[in-house]
Amino acid sequence: MASASNKPDPVWPQPTCQEMMAVIRSSLRLGVTDIAKILRVERPTVYAWMREESEPRLHRVERMGAVYAVAMEWRSLSSMPFGEVMETQETRHLVKLLSQKTLPREDISRLFKAQVEARRAAPDKPRRLYNLSDVARENGFKLPEPRADDDEFDVFTGKRFDME
Repeated sequence: MASASNKPDPVWPQPTCQEMMAVIRSSLRLGVTDIAKILRVERPTVYAWMREESEPRLHRVERMGAVYAVAMEWRSLSSMPFGEVMETQETRHLVKLLSQKTLPREDISRLFKAQVEARRAAPDKPRRLYNLSDVARENGFKLPEPRADDDEFDVFTGKRFDME
């Protein structure tokens, strides 16, 4: 539609698939396995899209766009990623909703709004962490203290350096 000065309205560029994937991953704090499940593809396919080695088919782009819209909805409600604000149970529930054949947008919106309200009601409640040391501590196990050389590993592979 043209404006009163007969100039066309500006056309905003649509995000690329890589940009949509980045927003989905960062806003919803989802891993590649979850994204693959949601988009109904294999993990190597997601990695190929992220590296721009291939382009998704139209129906995948449409689904990615719908999930992107969900991520943008969350961004409008919170400045923190969903996975950082919510506990693991809520994140699993979100992945389950996003994995359905047809995205239940109303259910997702209700989940988001309920989580924002719950966070407002208890802003100082610490987020429960689910890592090995927390689980061990909750179950009465004492883990050994870390050794001084525990930081000598390759951050990319997770393997220890051979220091000898």
